[in-house]
Amino acid sequence: GNSECELTTLWTSISFDQGESGMPFVKAARKALQSLDSQSSNYAILTFLIDNAVGRSNAKTWNAIKQHLLDRGLKANKNQFQHNLLSESRSWQSDVFIASSRQGYFIIRDRDDAAAMVDWYNARIQAEETHRERLGQHINKHWPELGN
Repeated sequence: GNSECELTTLWTSISFDQGESGMPFVKAARKALQSLDSQSSNYAILTFLIDNAVGRSNAKTWNAIKQHLLDRGLKANKNQFQHNLLSESRSWQSDVFIASSRQGYFIIRDRDDAAAMVDWYNARIQAEETHRERLGQHINKHWPELGN
């Protein structure tokens, strides 16, 4: 719908001076707000994260984000958030990166936050590789003619 078009416009239009110091993801998020409908859930979420969830120590749970939306009379749908705003922020076209951890969602503040997110991805990839290996064992056990 319209929000999908809005997101495409948002993430492809953002660019910031790579030489900027400080918190480039926060600066990019503030710039991104200019491209969003100020009455939209995406705008409310991004504003909430900028104001309350910069850095992994300030991560906010989905329930906190949801309450923020509901308090403003906006719809709150976790799947929609994850498949739209969150995933789009992580695309190659975006200078914003909404990170996540067991504590919740946040905007990366510094290199340590970014390194923690890389560690999280590495652990997730390792877990998935373990699942794949385990499935391969099951395949070999139950259907040895298929191989791994």
